[in-house]
Amino acid sequence: MSRDFIIYRNCTKITFQQTIPFFATDSLGTHDYDTTVPNGNIRTITIPSSGGDTVWAYYGCFLDVYNASHNSKFPGTHHCIVAQIAYDDSPIINSGGVTMSPENSDKLAQRNLQITTSGNPGPPSTHLIPQTFDMRPSQPFEDLSGNIITPPDELMIDWGNTPVGSTAYIYWPQAAAADILALASKLYRAYDLSIADANTIQCPVVNGSTYIPIPSILGINFAGLFSIQLPLGVTTGQEFNILVRRIVAKTAGGSGGNKGDGSRYVAGTFQVKIPVSTEPLMLAPEENTLAIMKWRFLTMPSVYRWYPIMARYINYISARVDGCGGDSESIAPSEFGIYGDGGGEGGGGGT
Repeated sequence: MSRDFIIYRNCTKITFQQTIPFFATDSLGTHDYDTTVPNGNIRTITIPSSGGDTVWAYYGCFLDVYNASHNSKFPGTHHCIVAQIAYDDSPIINSGGVTMSPENSDKLAQRNLQITTSGNPGPPSTHLIPQTFDMRPSQPFEDLSGNIITPPDELMIDWGNTPVGSTAYIYWPQAAAADILALASKLYRAYDLSIADANTIQCPVVNGSTYIPIPSILGINFAGLFSIQLPLGVTTGQEFNILVRRIVAKTAGGSGGNKGDGSRYVAGTFQVKIPVSTEPLMLAPEENTLAIMKWRFLTMPSVYRWYPIMARYINYISARVDGCGGDSESIAPSEFGIYGDGGGEGGGGGT
């Protein structure tokens, strides 16, 4: 259960919409859990006509991650929280060709923060930091001859203080690594991207940022695994922060009267925080994460787009468990992790 307080000023009405996971409502957002109250997760807050222009409201969200029917919706340890204020007198309007997003609107809020611990001074497996992420492909940007007619979207990875010489990997089962490099060759004079395997690109961590073009594909999002291999020289107490942004170019004919002036804007962001700890402290949380992910994986059909991601993700977590001194093969799939029903604290990071 999480509880947040919200302050709104100069508003007359705010409506909350349901989301996944749900508090008060079922999976369709139509009834609460005892099936008696329709739309129990939607409520209106009215500012009094006199006596002030501020109202305090409390809103709870139950993270229903142990519902077996929801397993395929949770292919990682982090799931973002998005809030939207619906206020008729102050609508969300695209302006100047820029689509409103949590990056540029005061009416949209999104919190994406993944926290995954690195080991010290253990083996390379405990220094590999995996992060699952869902990525919308670029809109079609080439003509029939393969010429780029509108700029594709890009990932801009700001490495922050991450040690130079670390290696990053992006695994997109729905995209060929060779196609991404071919696209990079069309866009950039020079780049540090290379092929790790058929569906994985890799790049070195540098001082500054790395740009990765996002390919186009019809009808499906990219299930992704973003992993950082830190060097063995990191020390306990250090903390590294990586900021990943999706960069979108203005294109002619776009929303909001877009005139395609070549400028770009940020459409979404997530941050990876990597605190450095020790393997003994990491072991129990990693075992807990492994048990839960194994259990979720069992419910996924092999044709599901997240299936290959989860298979590799579980291999990485298993190696982290073994590198921390545990025995990954002895960890059985468990709906509630190694702590059992209702006990202990979960592991694996995430907000």
